[in-house]
Amino acid sequence: ADSSAEVAETLTLLGLVREMQGKVDAAEWALLRAHRMFAETAGAEDLRTARAAGHLARVRVCAGRFGEAEPMVLRVLPIFETQGNDVDVAVTLNDLGLIRQATGAHVEAIALFERAAGHFEKAEQAQGSSIADRATVLNNLGKSLDAIGDHQGAKGARGRARSVGAPRKP
Repeated sequence: ADSSAEVAETLTLLGLVREMQGKVDAAEWALLRAHRMFAETAGAEDLRTARAAGHLARVRVCAGRFGEAEPMVLRVLPIFETQGNDVDVAVTLNDLGLIRQATGAHVEAIALFERAAGHFEKAEQAQGSSIADRATVLNNLGKSLDAIGDHQGAKGARGRARSVGAPRKP
């Protein structure tokens, strides 16, 4: 079981690297295998299993495969909320916000992005440093605010994003 967990961790890291390189298919391949290995060895509710599923969902969101990503996001969000890790919760809320944004549900997306930003702010206070992903969430918030015609709110969200640092891609 220990060697399976190590292999799954390695596959997770490989998937994250491939994601950063823009190699979606390779990232998905590694993360899907990591998720399966963690699920088989540690169970579906294990934090490592949830994180692998969350990473896989994010890859699918970034690839525009929202229908495949949404059930995964909805499954891992309560696990992350129970664990109380603000960064995991924030990233997952951002993913769900992107799904809602893509389907035109901007009001719901706005609420999700605002919740995500709040979790990132809480994590920043605990760490004593800023988290660049909060800027990404705030820029996503700005897009949905623009979509509903709240251009002043969008401008404010983008200004808050600039004060955090350089955002990554969604």
